[in-house]
Amino acid sequence: MANLLTITADQVGRVLSVTAAADAIKADIRAFNSDTDPARSVLSLQAGELLVMPCERPGLGGVKLATVAEPAAPAATKPAAGRIGGLYLLWETATLTPVAVIDGPALTAVRTAALSLVATRLLAAPGARRAVVFGTGPQGWWHVRAVAALDGIEWIGVVGRRSGSAEALIARAAALGLPAEEARADAVADADIVCAATSSATPLFDGGQLRPEAHVNAVGSHTPDRRELDERTISRATVVAVDTPAAWATAGELAAATAPPAGQARLTLRELVTQPGPARLAEGVTVFKSVGAAYADLAVAAALYHLVAPTAER
Repeated sequence: MANLLTITADQVGRVLSVTAAADAIKADIRAFNSDTDPARSVLSLQAGELLVMPCERPGLGGVKLATVAEPAAPAATKPAAGRIGGLYLLWETATLTPVAVIDGPALTAVRTAALSLVATRLLAAPGARRAVVFGTGPQGWWHVRAVAALDGIEWIGVVGRRSGSAEALIARAAALGLPAEEARADAVADADIVCAATSSATPLFDGGQLRPEAHVNAVGSHTPDRRELDERTISRATVVAVDTPAAWATAGELAAATAPPAGQARLTLRELVTQPGPARLAEGVTVFKSVGAAYADLAVAAALYHLVAPTAER
């Protein structure tokens, strides 16, 4: 264990861009059948739950141990990074030797935004210029960075739970030259792209307000009893895609949904990435729902390791 590399949260944010993370995820999806990877295990804890998310590819394998605090838990009982805690352990597959341990919340934040970026590149209408991001925590921050990485984005509205809660995030965005400013929930009426990255148990906006060709990413919940999107958003969608097949049963937006409307395509991200022909199957609202995918964790962890390890060995 003497040579076990530690990759900190600060390194994750500095070393790997959300664009590079998205490219790593897409390459993994094309190379392997991510839809058949092991499902994660969920264990109940006194103050929340433990997610165990393993995955292996030729060369490197890994497992994420993620603790998720109850949304209503007092701040003093939550991990320092917010609701998400834990770590990621990476090993060499040939020898089963652990080679790196990575900050779990930081990896989760960039991985989730990168998944949204992969889906958005495929599903957003051409010429998208305006985006709205719900959430001012780590996921909100990384989703601002993700939509800013898209060509043509001119404005990003940030919606916080309380007045003024978006100020710190907007200041960080300004320091990087990103076009972000505070917005209200009804800003979705003028948005080409909407990202929901909160811990809300109830819908964040009225799906009837969405533009006819808006694309929506929802990443903040992974259990059947919580939903950031309303039924109108789902029913209006011409395409609903998920990061992993487990999402159909575990995501609150989808688990309680009625039969898909006529003509609605329901796909996994792998099916979306690997399908022939145009990605945007029909005109209309499109939705990507992410509940967390172990293949994406490993793809991003491996990319980080290959970037950091050579530097650490000098």
